[in-house]
Amino acid sequence: MHDFQIVFSHPWLLLLLIPALALTLIPYFMLSKKYRRTRNRITSMVLHMCVMVLAISVLSGIRFDYKLSNDQNEILFVVDVSDSQEESFIERDQFLRAALDKVSYDGFKVGIVTFGFDSKYVVPLTANVDRVYELYRDSQETPDTSASDMAAALRYARTLFQYPETAKIILVTDGKETDEDVLNVIGQITGQGTRLDTVHVSSDFDGDDIQILDVQFPDYQLSVEQNFTINVTLLTNSTVTAQLKLTDNDVECATQTIELSPGTHTVALNHSFDTDGLHKMGFSIDEFPQSYEDGIIQNNVYNTYFNLEVFDKILILERNGGESDALVNLLTEEGNFDVTVLNVYDSEEIPTTVDELRQYDQVILNNISNYDLGARVENSVRNTNMPENFVEMLEEYVSTYGGGMFTIGGKDGENANAYNRTDMYGSLYQQMLPVQAINYTPPLGVIFIIDVSGSMQGDPIELAKTAASSALGALSERDYIGIMTLSTDYEMVLPLTPRTQESKIYSAINNISTGGGTTFPGAIERAGQILRSFQEIERRHIVLVSDALVGDDQTVQYEQLIRDYYDKDGISFSFLGIGMTEEFEYKPGEITIDDPRLNGESLSPYRKMVRAVILGHGTICVSSNITEVSIWSKENLSVPELKEVDDEPFNPTVANLLSPLLSGVETGTAEEGTQNKLTVQLGGFFGVKLRTGADMVLSGDYSVPLYVQWKYLKNDNSKGGMVGSFMCDLNGGEWSGQFMQDANGQTFLLNVVRNLMPTESIRPTLLYGTLNEDNYINQLNVYVNEALAENETIRGTIEDMSTGTVISLNETSGDPATDSVYVTLALSSANSYSRSDIVVKKGGVYKIVLQKYDDAGNPVENSLYEIYKNFSYSKEYDLNVEETDIDPSKALLAEIAQKGNGVLVSDLQSPDEILDGFVTEIAKTYDPRLAFIIAAIVLFLLDIAVRKFKFKWLHEIIRERKNKKSQ
Repeated sequence: MHDFQIVFSHPWLLLLLIPALALTLIPYFMLSKKYRRTRNRITSMVLHMCVMVLAISVLSGIRFDYKLSNDQNEILFVVDVSDSQEESFIERDQFLRAALDKVSYDGFKVGIVTFGFDSKYVVPLTANVDRVYELYRDSQETPDTSASDMAAALRYARTLFQYPETAKIILVTDGKETDEDVLNVIGQITGQGTRLDTVHVSSDFDGDDIQILDVQFPDYQLSVEQNFTINVTLLTNSTVTAQLKLTDNDVECATQTIELSPGTHTVALNHSFDTDGLHKMGFSIDEFPQSYEDGIIQNNVYNTYFNLEVFDKILILERNGGESDALVNLLTEEGNFDVTVLNVYDSEEIPTTVDELRQYDQVILNNISNYDLGARVENSVRNTNMPENFVEMLEEYVSTYGGGMFTIGGKDGENANAYNRTDMYGSLYQQMLPVQAINYTPPLGVIFIIDVSGSMQGDPIELAKTAASSALGALSERDYIGIMTLSTDYEMVLPLTPRTQESKIYSAINNISTGGGTTFPGAIERAGQILRSFQEIERRHIVLVSDALVGDDQTVQYEQLIRDYYDKDGISFSFLGIGMTEEFEYKPGEITIDDPRLNGESLSPYRKMVRAVILGHGTICVSSNITEVSIWSKENLSVPELKEVDDEPFNPTVANLLSPLLSGVETGTAEEGTQNKLTVQLGGFFGVKLRTGADMVLSGDYSVPLYVQWKYLKNDNSKGGMVGSFMCDLNGGEWSGQFMQDANGQTFLLNVVRNLMPTESIRPTLLYGTLNEDNYINQLNVYVNEALAENETIRGTIEDMSTGTVISLNETSGDPATDSVYVTLALSSANSYSRSDIVVKKGGVYKIVLQKYDDAGNPVENSLYEIYKNFSYSKEYDLNVEETDIDPSKALLAEIAQKGNGVLVSDLQSPDEILDGFVTEIAKTYDPRLAFIIAAIVLFLLDIAVRKFKFKWLHEIIRERKNKKSQ
């Protein structure tokens, strides 16, 4: 106790002591000495004064104020000692010493908990603060430092306080959290009255390191012995040369030397699987130069898997009997698929539930419309052989369970059936497809290249301007136009601009002037680059307006550009000749590039340009008549609406040269005029519009979709399955007969069907599980289709696929200090067999097996479910932190402190903030007035007694008794 004070509420009443003492002493001294010196008089006077003092003190509001040291203040330092803190332990320990100095004089109890993945109470709460750092430094208890679980550490620390309402936790860490979510436990801490401060100790790694970040397999179904590419993502903070190795089921398959500069890189490895089933895939980096020291070796290994399952059950729904025979023969004889064909109008085996659909891996709709599926009524008639909700079932089959769907075109008489625009309009069936069957004119992008060389002065340049201006009349509001000029060099006068911005376009055209020489290749090359990269258009066209007075030395270069742009990008080329002579009439298709008139030395400008438009699949106009030029300009750019049915034969164009669907498919050559095209023809197609986000693999002329696919996702939470659409029939008839007999056509179709297969089994089971992976901690959630009956159970195991070690999930097991795989929450009746928590700290591939058992202990049919898990290294060794203006770890600690009613300590050398909020002294007040009143009454009564009765002092009584005994 200290700072004792006597305080009066009304101190001015103490002045009453003066008259009170006067009233006591004056009568006393007025007595003669003989009478006032008696013991009774003296005692009465003293008692009287005491009564007066006590009474006046009570009237004055006396109280006693004093302070006591608060021995209930407790501080627990929760210190991150994980491996990521290894580089900054000096800064961390300096902070601890500074903080301990701050709290060593105010009666605090201080303790320290160290943590990594688990926690150790290395210094129990003690008032002997001077020894805390020494005990911390000398502690032999070390947590698992390969991870950082702040949430578990704080949960543990909050239970260690004797007085939690006056306690504080100080979290000392770099803020890198590998397991759980620390924000979820703050409420438990503040709920008991404990505050939470945070201290950010930076742990930036300064050494050299290379890390395997990720491994990506193709997102489509693979087959045995199919070559594919594995993309390995690497991160390095310095220049390094090393070996990247690949193992398949522990057998080394490939080694590649990599030379990387600082940054993120993707390395492609080619591979194929010899067998189906599970493949444990290992990736590692080693064999560094002697001068290179890898700072973190744990992140040099990456473990994953690929489960190559066989998916071969196909359901074909057809409209007309025998329409699928050619396709079935291809799938069964060449592809070894198990195919079932059902007619939508007379089959009695049409699936009526989603689970029945899930017995098939893929559904092929061969010339099937909405009406055929029973989803549309025509003339008050519906196809009653199909379930009313079949399309809804089909959508659930694809989006929820990941089943594949392949739609194939076909006719109803002379009209489209499968891609009939009226039938498809606004339907769920249409929504699932990667194309839209609608009335549609593909948007056009055209660039006019106008020759402004000296030879174009006067009327020629005005005629060129007229041609460009007239073109606007042929363009729709969705089209784009650009203007370039060429002379000795080229200039972009107007970038591709929407047709709707007329004033801007006309102004650019009118401001064109002449001067210079004539050079074609540069302008043509630049125009093609612009059109190729512009994504808002589907048809692309170049119009060159010139007198074609170009040197022969440029011919080879610009002809090659025109040929390549058309063959590779579908960019067509037309020519408007001004001041030239039309030596013969050119009609597209009637004159070829091999025509004798177009070959030889020193060709005329006209013949040069005829060659150019043949290569560019365009048209040519030679005229000085403004009317003729205007008409040609409009007709040349007129884009017809896409036909619903187009019976013109064509060679399919490869729209995606990198698509795996082209594996084993040969394309034509430039010499044959079929570069980037299939060598086989189709007799026609059904006109549709490509949907945003879809992958167009094959197209017709002018980028009209022919085969398109995408992954159909109903929402962000759905699994999604592949949907492909082929805009031609596959009945082996007039349109597709040649295609289905051709080796390349067959290979492409088999690739399509394989690619649309699911990547994992979609068969219905009585139970399934999901695994939420959080570094070391894994939460297994188990779901059943029907509630478990009495005495039914679910048993689970986890197996290390490298060692074969199997651990039961139905009981907790393992020692966190010694075991790398153990169960912390068992799958049991206590949680209705719905959850198990598993810790996996060892890299590798694991198989989790779940199965339902009846009351007799027998496995229930169709209840086996398997999940595979891969683990490589702890997030503790992941240096892939996104670079932002705000350190994400420090931002997390600031949020923790804010929610924990504390502060983020700013000065680690003088951390005064840690004392904020503490009460180091407890102020006390005692009211003695009741005691004073009682004492005053007692003393007053004694005063009366002293006056009325004679008394002897104790020593006198003792003396008299001794005298009597002596006599």
